[in-house]
Amino acid sequence: MQIYQTKLSKASPVPTQLEFLQAADQRNLLKTKKELSLYHNLEAGNQGEEFVLDMLVKFGCKHWIVLRNLWLDHYGIYENDIVLLTSHAIYILEVKNYEGEFEYKNSRCYMNGRKLKENCIHQAEKAWMNLREICHSIDQSIHIKGALLFVGEHNEVVIQSEVDGIEIVTRNTLRKFIQSIKKEEEFHHYSSLNTQKFLSHFERNEVLNPFGPLKSYLPEEVLKEKHGIYCNECGNYDTQLTRKFLKCINGHVELRDSAILRTINEFEVLIFKNQHMTRTHLMKFMDNKVSKSSLINLLNKHFIRIHNGRHTKYKIKYST
Repeated sequence: MQIYQTKLSKASPVPTQLEFLQAADQRNLLKTKKELSLYHNLEAGNQGEEFVLDMLVKFGCKHWIVLRNLWLDHYGIYENDIVLLTSHAIYILEVKNYEGEFEYKNSRCYMNGRKLKENCIHQAEKAWMNLREICHSIDQSIHIKGALLFVGEHNEVVIQSEVDGIEIVTRNTLRKFIQSIKKEEEFHHYSSLNTQKFLSHFERNEVLNPFGPLKSYLPEEVLKEKHGIYCNECGNYDTQLTRKFLKCINGHVELRDSAILRTINEFEVLIFKNQHMTRTHLMKFMDNKVSKSSLINLLNKHFIRIHNGRHTKYKIKYST
Protein backbone atom coordinates (compact mmCIF):
# COMPACT_ATOMS: atom_id res chain seq x y z
CA MET A 1 0.00 0.00 0.00
CA GLN A 2 1.27 3.44 -0.92
CA ILE A 3 0.71 6.51 1.26
CA TYR A 4 0.54 9.37 -1.23
CA GLN A 5 1.97 12.73 -0.18
CA THR A 6 0.38 15.65 -2.02
CA LYS A 7 2.31 18.60 -3.42
CA LEU A 8 0.83 20.94 -0.81
CA SER A 9 1.80 18.67 2.10
CA LYS A 10 5.36 18.49 0.75
CA ALA A 11 5.66 22.26 0.43
CA SER A 12 3.45 23.31 3.34
CA PRO A 13 4.42 26.70 4.83
CA VAL A 14 3.49 25.41 8.30
CA PRO A 15 3.95 22.14 10.22
CA THR A 16 0.85 20.14 11.04
CA GLN A 17 -0.98 21.05 14.22
CA LEU A 18 -0.17 17.64 15.70
CA GLU A 19 3.52 17.86 14.77
CA PHE A 20 3.71 21.28 16.43
CA LEU A 21 1.90 20.18 19.60
CA GLN A 22 3.95 16.99 19.89
CA ALA A 23 7.15 19.02 19.87
CA ALA A 24 5.71 21.59 22.30
CA ASP A 25 4.55 18.90 24.73
CA GLN A 26 7.93 17.18 24.60
CA ARG A 27 9.57 20.46 25.69
CA ASN A 28 6.99 21.33 28.38
CA LEU A 29 5.69 24.32 26.40
CA LEU A 30 1.99 23.46 26.69
CA LYS A 31 0.75 25.30 29.76
CA THR A 32 -3.05 25.50 29.56
CA LYS A 33 -5.76 22.84 29.84
CA LYS A 34 -7.06 23.91 26.42
CA GLU A 35 -3.67 23.31 24.77
CA LEU A 36 -3.19 19.96 26.49
CA SER A 37 -6.74 18.84 25.69
CA LEU A 38 -6.30 19.71 22.01
CA TYR A 39 -3.01 17.83 21.90
CA HIS A 40 -4.41 14.71 23.58
CA ASN A 41 -7.46 14.68 21.27
CA LEU A 42 -5.31 15.03 18.15
CA GLU A 43 -2.89 12.39 19.42
CA ALA A 44 -5.75 9.96 20.05
CA GLY A 45 -7.10 10.62 16.56
CA ASN A 46 -3.68 10.07 15.03
CA GLN A 47 -3.24 6.79 16.91
CA GLY A 48 -6.62 5.65 15.57
CA GLU A 49 -5.63 6.49 12.01
CA GLU A 50 -2.28 4.73 12.45
CA PHE A 51 -4.14 1.61 13.59
CA VAL A 52 -6.35 1.73 10.48
CA LEU A 53 -3.31 2.16 8.22
CA ASP A 54 -1.59 -0.81 9.86
CA MET A 55 -4.70 -2.92 9.24
CA LEU A 56 -4.88 -1.78 5.60
CA VAL A 57 -1.25 -2.80 5.12
CA LYS A 58 -1.83 -6.15 6.81
CA PHE A 59 -5.10 -7.13 5.15
CA GLY A 60 -5.32 -4.88 2.08
CA CYS A 61 -3.54 -4.85 -1.28
CA LYS A 62 -0.13 -3.49 -2.21
CA HIS A 63 -1.46 -1.44 -5.13
CA TRP A 64 -3.95 0.50 -2.99
CA ILE A 65 -3.22 4.22 -2.53
CA VAL A 66 -4.02 6.20 0.62
CA LEU A 67 -4.17 9.93 1.31
CA ARG A 68 -4.20 11.09 4.93
CA ASN A 69 -5.79 14.19 6.45
CA LEU A 70 -6.78 15.65 3.09
CA TRP A 71 -8.34 19.11 3.42
CA LEU A 72 -10.53 20.03 0.44
CA ASP A 73 -12.56 23.09 -0.46
CA HIS A 74 -16.02 22.07 -1.65
CA TYR A 75 -18.54 24.80 -0.80
CA GLY A 76 -16.54 25.13 2.40
CA ILE A 77 -13.37 23.60 3.80
CA TYR A 78 -13.55 20.14 5.33
CA GLU A 79 -11.19 17.28 6.21
CA ASN A 80 -11.01 13.69 4.95
CA ASP A 81 -9.28 11.46 7.50
CA ILE A 82 -8.31 8.68 5.07
CA VAL A 83 -9.07 8.48 1.35
CA LEU A 84 -8.47 5.00 -0.10
CA LEU A 85 -8.15 4.44 -3.85
CA THR A 86 -8.53 0.88 -5.13
CA SER A 87 -8.71 -0.25 -8.76
CA HIS A 88 -12.50 -0.34 -8.48
CA ALA A 89 -13.64 2.44 -6.14
CA ILE A 90 -12.69 5.34 -3.86
CA TYR A 91 -13.42 5.10 -0.14
CA ILE A 92 -13.63 7.92 2.39
CA LEU A 93 -12.83 6.52 5.83
CA GLU A 94 -13.56 8.70 8.85
CA VAL A 95 -11.86 7.46 12.02
CA LYS A 96 -12.88 7.83 15.67
CA ASN A 97 -10.73 6.57 18.53
CA TYR A 98 -13.18 6.81 21.43
CA GLU A 99 -13.08 5.23 24.89
CA GLY A 100 -16.36 4.20 26.53
CA GLU A 101 -19.87 3.67 25.18
CA PHE A 102 -20.84 5.59 22.05
CA GLU A 103 -24.55 5.79 21.24
CA TYR A 104 -26.34 7.20 18.22
CA LYS A 105 -30.02 7.69 18.97
CA ASN A 106 -32.62 10.20 17.84
CA SER A 107 -29.98 11.39 15.35
CA ARG A 108 -27.77 12.53 18.26
CA CYS A 109 -24.39 11.27 19.45
CA TYR A 110 -23.76 10.36 23.08
CA MET A 111 -20.61 9.27 24.91
CA ASN A 112 -21.21 7.49 28.22
CA GLY A 113 -24.69 9.05 28.30
CA ARG A 114 -23.51 12.60 27.68
CA LYS A 115 -24.63 14.36 24.50
CA LEU A 116 -21.72 15.33 22.27
CA LYS A 117 -21.57 18.77 20.66
CA GLU A 118 -20.24 17.36 17.40
CA ASN A 119 -22.18 14.78 15.43
CA CYS A 120 -19.56 12.44 13.94
CA ILE A 121 -22.22 10.47 12.03
CA HIS A 122 -23.41 13.58 10.19
CA GLN A 123 -19.79 14.66 9.61
CA ALA A 124 -18.95 11.30 8.05
CA GLU A 125 -22.08 11.39 5.88
CA LYS A 126 -21.21 14.91 4.72
CA ALA A 127 -17.60 13.94 3.94
CA TRP A 128 -18.88 11.04 1.83
CA MET A 129 -21.35 13.25 -0.06
CA ASN A 130 -18.69 15.92 -0.64
CA LEU A 131 -16.17 13.44 -2.00
CA ARG A 132 -18.83 11.85 -4.20
CA GLU A 133 -19.67 15.23 -5.75
CA ILE A 134 -15.98 16.10 -6.20
CA CYS A 135 -15.21 12.80 -7.92
CA HIS A 136 -18.38 12.69 -10.00
CA SER A 137 -17.51 16.10 -11.43
CA ILE A 138 -14.84 14.32 -13.48
CA ASP A 139 -16.28 10.79 -13.75
CA GLN A 140 -19.92 9.98 -13.04
CA SER A 141 -19.31 6.23 -13.22
CA ILE A 142 -16.86 5.97 -10.35
CA HIS A 143 -18.03 4.28 -7.14
CA ILE A 144 -17.56 6.44 -4.02
CA LYS A 145 -18.13 4.69 -0.70
CA GLY A 146 -17.98 5.95 2.86
CA ALA A 147 -17.43 4.41 6.27
CA LEU A 148 -17.12 5.60 9.85
CA LEU A 149 -14.58 3.50 11.72
CA PHE A 150 -14.78 3.25 15.53
CA VAL A 151 -11.37 1.84 16.43
CA GLY A 152 -11.04 2.54 20.16
CA GLU A 153 -9.78 -0.53 22.00
CA HIS A 154 -12.35 -0.07 24.76
CA ASN A 155 -15.17 1.46 22.75
CA GLU A 156 -18.69 0.02 22.61
CA VAL A 157 -20.87 1.25 19.74
CA VAL A 158 -24.67 1.30 19.83
CA ILE A 159 -26.49 2.56 16.70
CA GLN A 160 -30.24 3.12 17.18
CA SER A 161 -30.94 5.77 14.51
CA GLU A 162 -30.75 5.35 10.76
CA VAL A 163 -27.37 6.09 9.16
CA ASP A 164 -27.53 7.32 5.57
CA GLY A 165 -25.03 6.34 2.90
CA ILE A 166 -22.08 5.20 5.00
CA GLU A 167 -21.12 1.97 6.72
CA ILE A 168 -20.45 1.78 10.47
CA VAL A 169 -17.38 -0.32 11.27
CA THR A 170 -16.10 -1.23 14.74
CA ARG A 171 -12.62 -2.31 15.76
CA ASN A 172 -13.54 -6.00 15.80
CA THR A 173 -15.15 -5.83 12.34
CA LEU A 174 -12.41 -3.75 10.67
CA ARG A 175 -10.56 -6.78 9.30
CA LYS A 176 -13.77 -8.13 7.74
CA PHE A 177 -14.51 -4.69 6.28
CA ILE A 178 -11.08 -4.49 4.60
CA GLN A 179 -11.42 -8.02 3.28
CA SER A 180 -14.82 -7.12 1.81
CA ILE A 181 -13.13 -4.27 -0.10
CA LYS A 182 -10.65 -6.79 -1.52
CA LYS A 183 -13.42 -9.20 -2.53
CA GLU A 184 -15.39 -6.45 -4.24
CA GLU A 185 -12.29 -5.35 -6.13
CA GLU A 186 -11.65 -8.96 -7.22
CA PHE A 187 -15.26 -9.29 -8.38
CA HIS A 188 -14.84 -6.13 -10.51
CA HIS A 189 -11.40 -7.20 -11.73
CA TYR A 190 -12.08 -5.64 -15.13
CA SER A 191 -12.24 -2.15 -13.55
CA SER A 192 -9.24 0.13 -13.85
CA LEU A 193 -9.49 3.36 -11.90
CA ASN A 194 -7.40 6.20 -13.30
CA THR A 195 -5.83 7.01 -9.95
CA GLN A 196 -3.54 9.74 -11.28
CA LYS A 197 -6.50 11.68 -12.63
CA PHE A 198 -8.17 11.69 -9.24
CA LEU A 199 -4.95 12.42 -7.32
CA SER A 200 -4.34 15.45 -9.55
CA HIS A 201 -7.94 16.57 -9.04
CA PHE A 202 -7.58 16.30 -5.26
CA GLU A 203 -4.36 18.31 -5.35
CA ARG A 204 -6.05 21.09 -7.34
CA ASN A 205 -8.77 21.36 -4.68
CA GLU A 206 -6.56 20.84 -1.63
CA VAL A 207 -6.18 23.61 0.96
CA LEU A 208 -4.19 24.07 4.14
CA ASN A 209 -5.67 23.06 7.48
CA PRO A 210 -7.39 26.32 8.57
CA PHE A 211 -7.12 25.44 12.26
CA GLY A 212 -3.42 25.87 12.71
CA PRO A 213 -0.95 26.01 14.07
CA LEU A 214 -1.55 29.73 13.69
CA LYS A 215 1.49 30.97 15.58
CA SER A 216 4.86 29.68 16.67
CA TYR A 217 7.12 30.29 19.66
CA LEU A 218 10.01 32.71 19.80
CA PRO A 219 13.43 31.05 20.22
CA GLU A 220 13.73 32.68 23.64
CA GLU A 221 10.45 31.08 24.76
CA VAL A 222 11.58 27.63 23.66
CA LEU A 223 14.97 27.96 25.34
CA LYS A 224 13.37 28.72 28.72
CA GLU A 225 12.06 25.18 28.86
CA LYS A 226 13.52 21.66 28.64
CA HIS A 227 16.84 21.26 26.78
CA GLY A 228 18.68 18.25 25.43
CA ILE A 229 18.44 15.43 22.89
CA TYR A 230 15.85 12.90 24.00
CA CYS A 231 15.53 9.25 23.01
CA ASN A 232 13.31 8.81 19.98
CA GLU A 233 11.98 5.51 21.37
CA CYS A 234 11.03 6.37 24.95
CA GLY A 235 11.41 10.17 25.19
CA ASN A 236 14.02 9.95 27.97
CA TYR A 237 16.47 12.87 28.15
CA ASP A 238 19.09 10.77 29.94
CA THR A 239 21.09 10.14 26.78
CA GLN A 240 24.72 10.16 25.71
CA LEU A 241 26.24 11.09 22.35
CA THR A 242 29.14 8.93 21.23
CA ARG A 243 31.14 9.23 18.05
CA LYS A 244 28.45 7.39 16.04
CA PHE A 245 25.38 6.94 18.22
CA LEU A 246 22.91 8.47 20.66
CA LYS A 247 22.53 6.01 23.53
CA CYS A 248 19.63 6.06 25.95
CA ILE A 249 19.76 4.94 29.59
CA ASN A 250 17.01 2.42 28.71
CA GLY A 251 19.22 0.76 26.10
CA HIS A 252 17.85 2.35 22.93
CA VAL A 253 20.31 3.38 20.22
CA GLU A 254 19.97 5.88 17.35
CA LEU A 255 22.49 7.07 14.78
CA ARG A 256 24.18 10.22 16.07
CA ASP A 257 23.56 12.41 13.02
CA SER A 258 19.92 11.28 12.76
CA ALA A 259 19.32 12.23 16.39
CA ILE A 260 20.91 15.66 15.95
CA LEU A 261 18.99 16.38 12.73
CA ARG A 262 15.75 15.23 14.38
CA THR A 263 16.36 17.71 17.19
CA ILE A 264 17.18 20.55 14.79
CA ASN A 265 13.97 19.83 12.88
CA GLU A 266 12.04 19.89 16.15
CA PHE A 267 13.41 23.36 16.90
CA GLU A 268 12.38 24.45 13.38
CA VAL A 269 8.82 23.25 14.01
CA LEU A 270 8.57 25.13 17.30
CA ILE A 271 9.75 28.45 15.81
CA PHE A 272 8.37 27.92 12.29
CA LYS A 273 7.20 31.53 11.81
CA ASN A 274 10.71 32.87 12.35
CA GLN A 275 12.82 33.33 9.24
CA HIS A 276 15.98 31.71 10.50
CA MET A 277 17.73 29.89 13.35
CA THR A 278 21.22 30.36 14.78
CA ARG A 279 23.91 27.99 15.94
CA THR A 280 23.86 29.61 19.38
CA HIS A 281 20.18 28.82 19.83
CA LEU A 282 20.60 25.27 18.59
CA MET A 283 23.59 24.59 20.82
CA LYS A 284 21.57 25.68 23.86
CA PHE A 285 18.48 23.75 22.70
CA MET A 286 20.62 20.59 22.63
CA ASP A 287 22.09 21.41 26.04
CA ASN A 288 25.55 21.91 24.50
CA LYS A 289 25.89 18.15 23.92
CA VAL A 290 26.98 18.64 20.31
CA SER A 291 30.34 20.09 19.38
CA LYS A 292 30.37 23.31 17.40
CA SER A 293 32.21 21.69 14.48
CA SER A 294 29.75 18.77 14.25
CA LEU A 295 26.78 21.12 14.31
CA ILE A 296 28.29 23.37 11.62
CA ASN A 297 28.98 20.39 9.36
CA LEU A 298 25.41 19.13 9.63
CA LEU A 299 23.85 22.57 9.18
CA ASN A 300 25.99 23.35 6.12
CA LYS A 301 25.08 19.98 4.61
CA HIS A 302 21.32 20.04 5.18
CA PHE A 303 20.26 23.69 5.49
CA ILE A 304 20.51 26.93 3.52
CA ARG A 305 23.09 29.24 5.06
CA ILE A 306 22.45 32.96 5.44
CA HIS A 307 25.62 35.05 5.82
CA ASN A 308 28.98 33.69 6.97
CA GLY A 309 31.18 33.97 10.01
CA ARG A 310 30.19 34.70 13.57
CA HIS A 311 26.61 35.73 12.82
CA THR A 312 25.76 32.88 10.45
CA LYS A 313 22.09 32.01 10.33
CA TYR A 314 20.23 29.15 8.67
CA LYS A 315 16.94 29.35 6.82
CA ILE A 316 13.95 27.60 8.35
CA LYS A 317 12.26 25.33 5.84
CA TYR A 318 8.84 26.92 6.46
CA SER A 319 10.06 30.45 5.69
CA THR A 320 9.35 31.91 2.26
